[in-house]
Amino acid sequence: MIKVLSLSCLLFLLTPCFAQKKKKNTPNNRLETELGEIDKEFLAGFALKDLDNNTIVYEFNGDKSFVAGSNTKLFTLLGGLQILKDSIASFKYTISGDSLIIWPMADPTFLHPNFKKQPAFDKLKNSGKNIYLVSGGYSGNKYGKGWSWDNYNAGFQTEITDFPIYGNVVSYSLINGKANAFPDLEALYYAENQKYNGKHILRAIDNNNLEIPTNLPGGFKQKIPIVFSNSIKEGLLTDTILASGYATTSVYSISDRKMGEDVKTAFNTSCNTAFKSLLKDDDSLIGEHLLLNFSTVLGQKMDTETGISLATKHFNFSTDKLQWKDGSGLSPLNLASPLTIVSCLSQLKSVTKEEQTLLSFFTKKTPSIYVQESHLLNTFNLSGYIIAKSGKKYAFSFLNNNVTDMERLKSKILPVLNLINEGY
Repeated sequence: MIKVLSLSCLLFLLTPCFAQKKKKNTPNNRLETELGEIDKEFLAGFALKDLDNNTIVYEFNGDKSFVAGSNTKLFTLLGGLQILKDSIASFKYTISGDSLIIWPMADPTFLHPNFKKQPAFDKLKNSGKNIYLVSGGYSGNKYGKGWSWDNYNAGFQTEITDFPIYGNVVSYSLINGKANAFPDLEALYYAENQKYNGKHILRAIDNNNLEIPTNLPGGFKQKIPIVFSNSIKEGLLTDTILASGYATTSVYSISDRKMGEDVKTAFNTSCNTAFKSLLKDDDSLIGEHLLLNFSTVLGQKMDTETGISLATKHFNFSTDKLQWKDGSGLSPLNLASPLTIVSCLSQLKSVTKEEQTLLSFFTKKTPSIYVQESHLLNTFNLSGYIIAKSGKKYAFSFLNNNVTDMERLKSKILPVLNLINEGY
C-alpha cells in the first residue's frame, strides 16, 4: 500500500513537467491561431514572404491548390511585363496603293472608353485609305475554358476576339428617362423590344437583339456584351471613322492573308496603363486579350494556350501547383497555391523598375497594404504587398475557398493583415 501511494505521489509531482507548454505569443503563433479558426469554417491557405531576405517566413496550407479567381491576373501581368514593350501593339499594317491592310493583334484598349489616347485609331482615320481588315487571326472559342454560359448577358464576360473594339460592350445609361447607348452607332442599332417588364436589359443568347424594360430605375447603368461578326467589326470601325469627321469608303474584311516583309506595327495605349486596368477592372476583357497579344507580338499562333505557354517560359519559379486556363481568372479551372502566388509577386517586384509603378497596379486597402482581390463563386482571395511598420516589405497570398458566409470571412481577414503590419 505504501509503495502504491509513493508511486502516485511521484506521478503527481512529475505531471506538470509533461504538461503541454503554452505557446509563446509570437507573430507566427498568432497567425496560426487566426488562420486555424478561419480554416475550421472555410478552406484557407496563406503564405508570407520576406522580400528583403527572399525567404518564406510563414505558410498555412501554403502548397495546397485553391481556385485562384482574378488572382490569376497576377500571372498575366508578369507575362506582360516580360514580353511586351512600352505600349500595346494594336495591329500590323501595310499600305498598297489606296489600300491600308491591317492584321489585328487583339489590342484590348482599341477605342476602349477608359483609354482616352488612341494613336492606333488615329493612324486609321488619318490614312485616307480604304481599310481592309484581315480576319481569321483568332479561331478559338468566344468564351474561355470553364466559363459559365449563364453570364452571356453580363458585362464582365465579353467575347474573345482578334479585334476588340469599345471594350466589346455597348454601355446603356438612363438619360431623361430613356435608355441611351454608347457607342451610339448605326452598326449597333439592335432590334429592341421595350415591352419587357424587368429591371435589366436582356440580350438574346446568340445575337444582339435586346429586351429593354419599359421603366428603368434612376441611375440605371448596364454593359451588354456584343455578339461579334465580321460585319459588326466593319460597321463599328466605319461608323466611328465617319463620326470623327473623316471620310472613308468603308472597312472591309478579307480572309487570312500572309504578311509581307514590309509590315509595320501600330502601337496604342501604354502598357502600364493597360496593366493597371487589368488588375483594377472587374472583367475578363484585358486579361484574355493580353494573352492573345503575347502570341501575336512574338509571331506565334493567336490563342490562349500559346499566350500562357509563352508567359510561363519567363517565370523563375515552379509552376507545379499552377493550373492556368485563362487570362482573367473567370474560369474556376484556374488553380494556384499561396506559395506559387507569392513567388509570382516576388518576381513581379524584381522585374518592375519602379516600386511605386508596381504598387499603383494594385488596390490600396490601407496606406501600407496593396491587394489584388478576387471573389469568384464561393471564393474570396487577396494577394499583394504589405509594407510593415518595421519598414520590412512582404508579399502575401491569402486564399479562401468553400466560403459560405462572405461577410463573416471578410471581417476576419483585415485583422490578419493588420497583424502582419504590426508584428513583422
